[in-house]
Amino acid sequence: MSTEAIIPVGSDNREHHPRGFSFLGALDACPGACRTTSAPKNLADAGDRGTELHAVMEQSVKQWMTEFEAGGTRLFEEVVEQHLVGLPLSDQKSIRRIVEEIKNFFVVTESLTIGVEERIDLLDPETGFVLSFGYYDVLLILGPNCLIIDYKFVRREIDEAQKNRQGHALAVAVWQAYPDVQDITVLFTLPDCTSTSYTFRRIVDQARLEAELVEILDRSDQPYKVLHAGEQCNYCKHRGRCPAALQSLQTMATEIMPMMVPQSFDVTRIQTGEQMALVRYWAAAMEPIIDAIKEEALKRALRGQRLAIRMGVDEIEYKVFTRQAPRKLASAIDIYKAIKHWMSAEAFICACDPGVTSLTKVAVQVIADRLLAEGKKPNMAQIERDLDAWLKKKELISQEEGSFPFLKRIKIKPE
Repeated sequence: MSTEAIIPVGSDNREHHPRGFSFLGALDACPGACRTTSAPKNLADAGDRGTELHAVMEQSVKQWMTEFEAGGTRLFEEVVEQHLVGLPLSDQKSIRRIVEEIKNFFVVTESLTIGVEERIDLLDPETGFVLSFGYYDVLLILGPNCLIIDYKFVRREIDEAQKNRQGHALAVAVWQAYPDVQDITVLFTLPDCTSTSYTFRRIVDQARLEAELVEILDRSDQPYKVLHAGEQCNYCKHRGRCPAALQSLQTMATEIMPMMVPQSFDVTRIQTGEQMALVRYWAAAMEPIIDAIKEEALKRALRGQRLAIRMGVDEIEYKVFTRQAPRKLASAIDIYKAIKHWMSAEAFICACDPGVTSLTKVAVQVIADRLLAEGKKPNMAQIERDLDAWLKKKELISQEEGSFPFLKRIKIKPE
């Protein structure tokens, strides 16, 4: 097996093995999987959030360790609270849920060994070479027992700890690094889903898991790889040209999609409600694809590529034109301060077009601030209701009779 590792730098500024612990599940599902350097947007956003919240937990654990080594007795959850200041409320809630799950493991005892955010290697059991490496978020060792904590700041379920290849690799690597450790509990904490944990026992699990992990890495080195399309394709840089993925799409196109693709997008030819619903569905589904195509076409044209095609007797070409960026006004207050010497307030207001929503938002906040200054507790909902009633009484809000129809897509669950 090749032990050479090309080390890309992760979003958390740590070096990551291209076949690191977190990617072993993808390799198990498809030996040809290859980690991409740029994740899809939704995954990238989740990664940014995870990196930020990982840092909060790392700082909290390190501070608790420092105080613990200096003889401090503060509770772990008290230390964490210091690091939540300034975080969005949703992220604070996520952190507190994780803390609730792990706080009882942080106990003051002289024999406790703690590691935080450290690299650990997976070795070939025969040669001792490094096959892969990964990072644990927290490692707690107390005698022959060990707890590995890995934070998963994602909004979806993950493989349960008993079957999770990342957990297998962490457990085996710890057994290799700490000969006295016997039982290892791997805990994956998820703030928005159900967390999962499992206890592995050296005497039962080490040899088996080592062999399985070596086999996964061996298969990924073979010249001929059996490729499989699946969820792991989201993380693979070959997903746009992989034979397995393309075959999966071809199967959908030839066996499934003809039943679902509209026969025509010409609205004058659509006869039934079902046909119209299908066209409406596909029109919405194509919007993000159209945006991506327009963006890529512009990039290619700017690089000098000619975008032209013959359609019958006509030739259509896309050329690059330029136009000035749209002008934008500053805030209404700043504008009025600048022009009030030659334009009256009444004239200025006539040029403005206030919206009910923005006006209500500002007015309610102004009224609430005034009540707070008077030592009163404002009821925001009541203020908004009173303001709306007063504006209607003064006939300053008008609303046409009746309502207007619109279409909203809903999903009907089977009974």
